[in-house]
Amino acid sequence: NVQDNTVFFRKQKFIKTWRLENHTKLKWPKGCYLTVVGTFCDRMGAPEKIYIKDEDLPEPGFSIDIDVHFKAPEKPGYYMGYWRMCDPNGKMFGERLRVKI
Repeated sequence: NVQDNTVFFRKQKFIKTWRLENHTKLKWPKGCYLTVVGTFCDRMGAPEKIYIKDEDLPEPGFSIDIDVHFKAPEKPGYYMGYWRMCDPNGKMFGERLRVKI
């Protein structure tokens, strides 16, 4: 998994994996997705939304690993993006997730 402040070559592809646990009493609803949050969020080549397959939606107390495929920008520097889970209606839930390179 990619740790904060990892250094990549220009345009180098990498995968960030987040493990998310369902802390509710219900299975996450069909149509949940991970999305970019914030005006100045850098997606680093990732799609804006990553939908979770219905069969992967966690039951209460269980976790899911979500892989996001990124590509380091061409210009050197620090880049950061924030992500959150959303239900099918776009309501965000859970903690804010971060990728920082």
